[in-house]
Parts: sequence; structure tokens; C-alpha cells
Amino acid sequence: MTHFKIVFAFIFISLSTTLYAAATYNRNVTANDLATQIQGKGITISNAVITRGRIGGGNSQVATFSKGISGANLQIDEGILLTASTADEAFTTNNSGRRSLNPGNVNNVPSLPTYDPDLMTTISQSSIFNQVVFEFDVTLGANTRLLLVDYQFASEEYPEWVGSRFNDAFGFFISGGDLTQTYNIARVVDDSIVVSTSTISSFPPVNINNVNRGALGNQADGATTDLTNSSFFIDNGGTDVGYGGVDSSKANIISEFDGFTKKLHATLDNLTPGQTYHFKMALADTSDASWDAGVFVNKIIGVREPAVCYDYDIRVGSDIAVASENNNIVTTAFPNKDLNLGIVIQSMEGEIALEDTNLTVVLQPNDKLKFLNAQISPDSINSYVGIPNSFVTKVPYAQIPIGENITAKGGIINSNQVIFTNFVYDFNGSSNINTHFELAMDLNLTLNGISVPRHITTAGANPTITRCPTQSGYFPRWASLNIERRNSQLGDEDEKHVLYTQISGRPFDIDVVSYDPSDLSDVQPISDISVELELINAGKYTDSNQSLFTCREPSSVGTGQFVKFGTNATRVPVNGFTTNNALQNAAFRLWYLADQNNSIIKYTCTNYDNACFSALYASEFFNKIDVAPYRCQAACSGGNCYQCLKNYFARPICSRDNFSVRPVSYRIAVADNNELNITGAPKIQLGINNSNASQTRLAAGYGYKLDSNATLFGSDNFASGYYAVFTNTNTDLISRFNFNDVAGCVDKNNAPQGIVFLDGQITYSTDTTSALNFDTANTFYRHQNVGRYLYHIEDNNWTIVDQRRYPLKTFPDVDDCITSGTAQYSLSADGNSKSGCGISSNHTLPIAGLTYVDMPLQFEPFDFNVTNLRLRSVANPTNTTSVYMSDLNTSLLMATQLDANITAISRQNIVTTNFTANCAATDIVLQLNRIMVPAENNLTSDLGLPVQWQQRLVSDINNAVTFDANNTLTFSRNEFQAPANSNGTAHFTSLQNFARPAFPDRVNPVDVNFTSITVQAPNAWSNAQMSNNHIPDDNGSGVINQNRFYYYAKVAPAAPFHNAAQISYGTTLNSLLRVSSYCANPVAINVTCTNMGLAAADIEESEAPGNWYRMRTHSTLAGDGQINGLSITSATFGGILMNPNQNTAIGIENNGTVGVTFTYPLNATRRNDAVITIQADPWLLYDPTFNISFRNAAFRWKGVGQTGHVIDANATTDSSSKRLNW
Repeated sequence: MTHFKIVFAFIFISLSTTLYAAATYNRNVTANDLATQIQGKGITISNAVITRGRIGGGNSQVATFSKGISGANLQIDEGILLTASTADEAFTTNNSGRRSLNPGNVNNVPSLPTYDPDLMTTISQSSIFNQVVFEFDVTLGANTRLLLVDYQFASEEYPEWVGSRFNDAFGFFISGGDLTQTYNIARVVDDSIVVSTSTISSFPPVNINNVNRGALGNQADGATTDLTNSSFFIDNGGTDVGYGGVDSSKANIISEFDGFTKKLHATLDNLTPGQTYHFKMALADTSDASWDAGVFVNKIIGVREPAVCYDYDIRVGSDIAVASENNNIVTTAFPNKDLNLGIVIQSMEGEIALEDTNLTVVLQPNDKLKFLNAQISPDSINSYVGIPNSFVTKVPYAQIPIGENITAKGGIINSNQVIFTNFVYDFNGSSNINTHFELAMDLNLTLNGISVPRHITTAGANPTITRCPTQSGYFPRWASLNIERRNSQLGDEDEKHVLYTQISGRPFDIDVVSYDPSDLSDVQPISDISVELELINAGKYTDSNQSLFTCREPSSVGTGQFVKFGTNATRVPVNGFTTNNALQNAAFRLWYLADQNNSIIKYTCTNYDNACFSALYASEFFNKIDVAPYRCQAACSGGNCYQCLKNYFARPICSRDNFSVRPVSYRIAVADNNELNITGAPKIQLGINNSNASQTRLAAGYGYKLDSNATLFGSDNFASGYYAVFTNTNTDLISRFNFNDVAGCVDKNNAPQGIVFLDGQITYSTDTTSALNFDTANTFYRHQNVGRYLYHIEDNNWTIVDQRRYPLKTFPDVDDCITSGTAQYSLSADGNSKSGCGISSNHTLPIAGLTYVDMPLQFEPFDFNVTNLRLRSVANPTNTTSVYMSDLNTSLLMATQLDANITAISRQNIVTTNFTANCAATDIVLQLNRIMVPAENNLTSDLGLPVQWQQRLVSDINNAVTFDANNTLTFSRNEFQAPANSNGTAHFTSLQNFARPAFPDRVNPVDVNFTSITVQAPNAWSNAQMSNNHIPDDNGSGVINQNRFYYYAKVAPAAPFHNAAQISYGTTLNSLLRVSSYCANPVAINVTCTNMGLAAADIEESEAPGNWYRMRTHSTLAGDGQINGLSITSATFGGILMNPNQNTAIGIENNGTVGVTFTYPLNATRRNDAVITIQADPWLLYDPTFNISFRNAAFRWKGVGQTGHVIDANATTDSSSKRLNW
């Protein structure tokens, strides 16, 4: 016999979902009727065409139907039918096991080929009989990525032809758009699987050989068959006998087909929103025109991504708000504080619940913060609750279940619910955090009985989780209750609802006011109602809808209190409301208990009395509002009744205005906190900015601790919650040293000081104000110059939400505090009048006589830096080994000269430019440190007289010489002249030598080791290094470590000794003058003349007790000194000539010697004796005279004396003009 195979192809673009009921069908339809019947949400169907098959009449192969469940026992309630038989047979009770009506092929579009190519190429080349094809385009809606369509396939082939070549099948085909091929989405999958283009090939197509009762038919011919999918099959009475029959007892579906699949889901995921795809449903008999088949198709649903939005709030600890854009987390770690990332999720779905929902926070990079734990406040609970650790994933990213009824699998978020979460991270040793977070949610949507998994995220160019609609600023929904200033209704109508800036720690009065719900501007009395009043931080989630998030976020500041409306009350006073917190953006919140209709439940409990609320629970909630499983029954029995009622049955109302709570002023106390970690040194308190504050002396650049508070009213204690970063990039936040010294100072600029107030106390400070580095080691403040300053702190930004200049002010036409003038920093008499907007350290309090003033400070140099230090000889700068002893009272030309620059510096080696004569300079004490050999205290001359060390200071200003016989020199502050000497720097010159004893005394050489120069300024003392008398000094910078030999020198004839004359037996006398230095061995213990730089070969004369050594390196041209002239001071006769001439300067350049020629014409018989006087530089002058004698060798003594003695003529060669009697 002949047989046919049925194919149904379905090509589409997008899906949407709806099911209805009715056992009716309409065969007289058009293509647009079919399109309308399967048009679901999230898609748009267009260009519908029935390209093949009969339309209308008794042989119609297409129809629409409804009430398929109740009318025909189908699992598809409404949709369209495509069949290789007729619509009438498809909705006729099964009474034949082999129905074949053979409607034939009808091509409704003549330009198309005879047979549909998709049927032939995709299903079978034999799929050419009784073809029916429905084609259309589908355009996906915004955010639609998944198509879903339910269908039931049916065939007369069941059950006898299972396993044969007559394998009825069909296809749902999608192509076009951004797809690169055609996909058949009719696959054998269960309800838990959603197919995508990447996974579709893993699942077998639907046909009778793949979906069946699990057994081969009697007509099986060996075709490939899968008998494992019997769970998807419905037997509709077909019998496996011969060519088939009907068991009417099993024919429960009102249709001629012998077998059906259960309702199956054709899905295709990861499509592109906005794309248009081509969809084809095609069905035909295969191989012959016998045995019929059909498919019942439900609506096509375009499943869009769930509509979810988010907002976030970043805080370090509970108070430090971290400004953020684009999910960036850039902050600094603070000791003992965690990072709190608050995430609020809102479902904007109006119809679909989000099931099995988990939220993941993905940090990029993820190596700094360590996730600790998380809390959640579901929509139904007005408080945060912990999440069991077993439900939490910590690595690599934090993941928690969110929503209602959380389990390890996830939570449920119903339509329009809001979920608050808080993720807590440890800084994990990091000092600075610069990371970025993205959110991801994994959830399931239940559609048409199928669970559709969805993964949505904030990441990417087209995020599927978006920021919630914003309502920047504080603009809550007005309600029938409000919190107002005391008697505000008596004042200006424009300020009726305005809340003024309040002062931390100061009581103020408010009223809770009842308004007409139908006219929220008109008061209305109410009776016997209590509400809980609390203060909240209105600065959370400031970029989002404040009425939705800020008012509902469950955390509060401090504890609440109950307010009771008595009989017909419109305003209930609340006296002395006080908070010790500082809040930049505060608001009040009222909680009222509500019934199912959101109406206020009356009660008169006035505190947290459990008995009162337990009675209220029993009368108003139990078995009425709180039904099984009774969420508050145990709590009301156990002592925590109100909190449970508040959690589940309370509704919030927030004040119509927000306001600031500011500290009074700044108490500034400065202390030496042992920056240098001196062992055992406690902190030293140095000063405080009260009315009696005197100038506190500090060292420039040294780190001081500011034990400073943003203060409470009537107290020096700190206002908790005050957090401010002063970097001086914001002109509203000022922290600086205001210059308060004389006009002659070089730097009269105010100096900014970076500080951080954390929880009301200065915790960090640095002079690097552009980018504060808040590590724990950087807790000192410092200033880098000297002079007098007033340290001033000022914050005009804390109360910004109360200032009219704030663009998001709730009531924009009025300032809620005083913004200018002398009252800008004032305190009002009470909370019902305006205080100043600003917080200042220079502020007089109208209480208890307390006065704060700017901190008077006087900075002194921390140290001095000695630079360009040079030791040289004044006379001969090239001589780096020795110098001649010379009395500085006589001459300054022979001495060692020490030059250096002295610079006043801070601890960071920064020049303090105000250390000048016209500003803050003081006198400096200099001490030249030296070691002498022989020892300085044992220095004596050969005659036993003390040898005096001399030093002189030469002024750079007027070359004046200061004589100081002591070991120290006073360097005048006037030397620090600005700007000529580079501001804070002065040059000094000192001269050194030994006083030279006069002839005939002599001094052994002295070896002087110049070790260093010490610089101190006793009058520039300060409090530093745990001392109240820190004297700035050179800090070891004045190291010299150079040696000089000091020689006692003379210039004298080379021979004979000074007590003998030089004799000439002729007319010419050549006298050799030399420079020599005295040295007697030993100079000191274990010290010889050789140790003093003198060579034994240079000894030229000896006399007790020592020797004279020629100074061969002596050079007049080099500045070692000269003979200023020789003169004949006495002579027996005149006529002696000298070359060089008398009183002519004589240089000494030849190995320390110079020759002088004396001439005398011996034309007489008498000798001529003369005394020559040496005029020399004082360091060369010893015995100033020497003798010369001219004698004639031709004259002899002769004759007989009176005594009869006879002179021996050869006894002498001296000539004489005298007679001798003998």
C-alpha cells in the first residue's frame, strides 16, 4: 500500500506568551487571522502568507482554535492548526486508525517552485504531498532575546509505523536577521532546557521515530529509532494491529490522530533585540499521500530579559560616603573599618516573578577586597537579616540569594518588589582601593509551565540590569503625617515645612503634624494613634528615587521614640530631640502599623512595652493580618513584639524636608605624638585653641598630632559621623595656616594643610593636599616654613543641602541656615531659629563662656643645613697642609679660613624661606670642633707660656670682624638678609690661628684636625622630638675632617746664628736669608717633627732645645709671606750698600731662601760693623736684626808691650784701627 511522511517546518523571529480556552475552531481564515492568533508579547508579526495548502471550506488545511483544553482535551488551549488532512478531521473524534483525506497540493503563490525547498532539503526529498506552509516575519521587541512557542504534534502513523521509513516529522524553522543559517527548533527537550543556536544540534528533532510509546510498530522496517522518549508521548487510541485500528477507550483527545506528543516547547535563545527574522511553519506528507498528521501551535512569545534596575551606595564604615560614578570604587582604607557596598534591586516586572534569584557582585580587579558577609532586607521585612553561610558563595566573587523566602537555590522577587542588600568587604591589608564592580543576576522565569533560566548583568554595552530611574535630591512623597519645626505654622508660609540646620548635641523641638489625606496642605485632627519617630541618613542612594529607596532603606540613626496623637490632635510636640551625631543629609521617618488596605491601625502604646504590643497583636493582627504560619506570634510571646510588627506590618513616612546636623566648632589641640618613635616617650600635649591660647612653638616639618574634634554643643567631645576631607581643592573646605607675621617675611602665603575628619575627629593629616594618602603611618600634620601663623579650619559644605545654592534643594527658595555675614558661623538661641551654615575653628559659643579661636602657632627651624663648606689658607689657598702661626690681632692675612652656607630647614630638608633678618631669624651660635696634637689644653711655648687659639668671624654684610676668644662664635641674625642671601640661607666666614709669642720664645708645630662645625640657634627653640626645648642644630651636616699644621716660622740669615755676625774679609758680603720653622723632638708623646710634616733633611740649624727646618715650599707669590724690606739700623761707619736696596720688598721663591748682597769699599784701615733690621710679615718675624762686619785681611797686630810681651803677628787676621797697649 502507499504511505506518506508528514513534515512541518517553522521558521520565525521572536516569541511572546498567552493561553486561553474553548473547543472551537475556524477554518475560514486568512494568513493575517493566523498571525493574529499566534501573536504573543514581545514580538511583532508581519508579512504573513499561507504559501501552500488549501484555505477555507471543508478541505481547509489551516484553522484557528480556542478552548483546546476544555473542548478537545489538548494541552494547547488556543492557537492555530496546520494539517496534511483537513481541519474538520483534526477536531473529529478518533474513529479510524488510518485516516487519509489527501487534500492535494495547492500553491498559493504562483512564482514559487512546485514544492517547498525547505521541506525537501531539510526534512526529506519525499516531503512533497499535501503540503501546507505558513510564513511570516517576526521582529523582536526591545530587550527580547528568547523565542518560546508551545505545540503538540500528532499523527496517524502511531503506533504501527514507529521504526519505519514513514517517519512523520515537522520543522519549526527560523532564518534571516543576523543568523547565518536556518535552524529547526522543533526538538525533543524537557521543560528545563532552553535551546540556543550553539546547543540546538545536541537535541534530536521531533518525529514519530524519536517520540513514541517506547516500542517498535508492527510495520517497522529497520529505520533508526529512539525508544527512550515515551514520557513525551500520548496514546490516543491507535492500535498496533495490521495497519492500525482504534481503541476508543483510550481516544481521549477529540481528534482523528492516533497519537500525540505532549505539549512541547520550541525555544531559541540569544537572539538580538530589534532584529527581524523569517519564520516558516511547513507540513507535508512524505513518500505518499496516505496517513495524516498535524500540529497544534500556541502563541509565539518573545521573552524579554527581566526588567530589573539597581542603585548602590558605597561607604567605609557606616559614615564615610564614597562618591562614585559608573560603579567605580575608589577609596582609601581606614583602620578598623570595612567597606560596605549597599546594593538595592528593584523588579520592574508587572507580571512575572523572578524565581531562584541569586545576585553576584563581580569586582574587577578582585585582588584587594576580601568579601566577609552580606545582609539582606527583603521587600516584606523592614530590617536587615543575615544570610546563612551555607547560602553564600565568597570566591571568586560574592554571590547571595536575594528576594523572599531565600534558600540555597535562591529567592523570589515578585512584581515591583525592592530588595536592599549590604555586602561587607575587608580591605585585606590594602591602603587604597581602585576597582570596579558589575552585578549579575541568575534567575528563572516560569512561562507556560517552562522554567526559563536568565542571566542578566550590568556589564557590557547593552546591560540587562540598568540604573533605576533617578530623582536626584530629597523629594519624598507627601503623606498625611509630617515632621515640622515647633510652631512652624505660625511663621512664613514658604517655610512651613522647612527644617532648619541643627547642632550636634543640642536639643531642639519639633512637631508631628497630621494632614488631610485628600488635601495634604491642610491639617486634620486624628485620635488615638501612635507612631515611631526616628532619624535617618537621607544621603543614601542619592542618585535614585528618594521616596522609594531612601525612605524605605531600613537603617536609622540612633534609637527611635514613640509619638502619640491623643484626642482630635493635629500637632503633637516632641520636646528636646537630640542627636550626638553629625549628619550632612538627615531626615525624619515615621513608622505606622497598617492593615491589608494600608490604613493606619490605631494603638496608644507610647514606648516599646512588649505587653502593650502583644495585646495589640492579639486584637488586631493574629488570624487577621498575621495568618498562618504566624510570623509574629513567637516574637510577641517572647518579648520582641514591636520589632516584629514593624518588620512585617509597618509602613514608612518621611519628613517633607531634609536638613543638616552640624558640629558646633573645632577644638584644635596639638601634641607631639613621638613621630620619631623614641622609645618610652609618651605623647606630649602642647596647646589648645581656647580663649587663653598662647603661641605654641613648633618645628617646621616635624609631624604633630592633631587631637582635634568637631565638637558637640556644650562639650569638647566629638560629633560622631562628621567626615570631611580637606584638600583645599574645594573652597568650601578650608584647612590652612594663615600667615600672621610681619610684612618683611619672604613668604606671606597661607599654607594649606590636608586633613581628614573621621567620625568627628582628625584622623589623618598631610601637607600634600592634592592627594591625601590616608595610610596609618600618615597621621601627622606639618608645616614647612617658619614664622607666626593662625591655624584655621572652616567647613561651609557640610550643610550644603540646607543652602539655596544647592541645585537639588528640596525647598529651593529659602536658606535653612545663615550663609553669609558675621552670623555665618553663629549658633541660634534654639533649634527653631536659624544658625550659621558654616563650621569654624574661630568661633565664640553662647554657652558656658567657652570660646574657640584659631590656633596661634610659631614655627621655628627644625635644623640647619651646612653646605659648601671649605677650609683653606687665607694667604695661600693652594696650601692644604700648613699655615704659619700668626696673631689675628696683628694680621688677618695668615690664617685658616672656614667658609660655609648655613640654611634653616624643616625636618624634610625644605628651606624655611622666612628665616630672615626681617622676619623670623635668630642669632646662631657656631662652634668649630677640633682635635689638636699636642692637646689643646697642654699647648705652651718653649718658655712655658700658654699658646692661645684665636678665631674671628667676618661679616658678609659690612666685612666687620668679630673677635671672640671663646670657643663659640655668635652669628648674628642680621646675616640672614633677604633676598640677597637666598631666603633662609646665610654665608659665614671664620678665621683661625694661634697667637704667636715674641722672640726669643718659640712654639712647636701644632697639628689641628678640624672635625666639624656645630650650628645651634638657642633662641629658635621649639617643641619637637618629645622635648619642650628642641634646639635646631646642624644635624651632623657640618663635617670638615681636615688637618692643618701650624708652624712657628721665622725669616733669618742662613748662618751664623742670630747672636753672631756675618763677616766679610773683602768688599762684598753675600747673605742668604731663609724661611724656617721651629720643631723640637719630641713634639708630644709619640709625636716627632717628622709626624708634623717636617723632613729631617731640611734641618739647617740647631739650638737648644730644638731645630729649625727650612720651609722649601714657601712662596711669596703664592701668598706665604715676604720680607717687606731690610734696613741698616746702625753701623760703625757709613758707606755700606745693599742689593736689593734698603726698604725694598724681597720675595722668597727659591726653596725658602733669598740672597741679599752687602758691599763696602775697604779703602780705609778700619773695619765697619753694622746691624741689619728685617722688616717682614708678622708671621715670619722672629729676631728682627742680624749683624754684619767688613774687615781687611792686610792689617795685623805687632809690637812689644809695656809688660815686655810680644804680639804674635799670626794670632789674628782681624784688621783694627785701634791701638792696643800691652
